[in-house]
Amino acid sequence: MKNIKILSLVMALALAMGLLAGCGNTASQPEETNSVASGSMANTPAEENDEIVHTTLNITYADGSTKEFALECKPGDTLATAMLNAELVSKEEAEAGFITVLDGVEANYDADKAWWQLLDGEGQSSMVGCGEIVLEEGESYSFVYTIG
Repeated sequence: MKNIKILSLVMALALAMGLLAGCGNTASQPEETNSVASGSMANTPAEENDEIVHTTLNITYADGSTKEFALECKPGDTLATAMLNAELVSKEEAEAGFITVLDGVEANYDADKAWWQLLDGEGQSSMVGCGEIVLEEGESYSFVYTIG
């Protein structure tokens, strides 16, 4: 009878310790949120990190008109990622780093030798694709619809 009482006490202690361990301090575990703020989805790349890189993208279209886009991204993000976040390019093109459709406008080389030329902030043609350009604060890039 004494063995049963001891065994019951040990099991009760083990159960209590297990419950306490399961309810322990969770401060080291990140808390996930799925909240929506101001009508936009929370946890966008620029909101996840206190540091935000701001850059400018200018697009010159086939008719010569231009648009300027203010892009925000996390430090270490590429131009392709920032354009994807701004919904200027598709995921497939951002991953490839080679742009044929920008802001809904297709440059079809096969049809009329058209392509999107990437220029740096000094107006020089980039030697790498947008998937290789890691953005820095205040930088500026341009895409120009080019034929030929």
